[in-house]
Amino acid sequence: MNNNELKQRLDCLEGRINRYRIITFSLAAVALALIGIAATSPKETSEEIRAKKLVIVNDQGKESILLTAGKQGGGLVLFDDVGHPMVIAGCQETGGNFAVMRKGGGEFLRAVSEGMGGQFSFVDKSGKKISPGSESPK
Repeated sequence: MNNNELKQRLDCLEGRINRYRIITFSLAAVALALIGIAATSPKETSEEIRAKKLVIVNDQGKESILLTAGKQGGGLVLFDDVGHPMVIAGCQETGGNFAVMRKGGGEFLRAVSEGMGGQFSFVDKSGKKISPGSESPK
């Protein structure tokens, strides 16, 4: 084999390698484009999520919303930015229970059902607990 034949064979191999390189990069670009399209395409939504407890946290990792299932039924708790419960709603043996707390702690408003009756109370500006309609008529 002389130098001319060797040079022709090397040129042929270099051309073939360049073609393979172009094909490989093109396939990689197509694969990346397909992955990008798949990642940004809208996802299907589920009809339902089944869980006994769902906790949603804020950016600091503290609970913001708690949904839970218990013996008497469901419960919902909404927390403030420092983790104190501010709104509580749930089921208990005698009926529903709803409470709104004041910032820093303490009940502000409460509604509880008990059988055929119930209780509603709130705290006024002076801190006095008031239960409208709880006094017996004279």
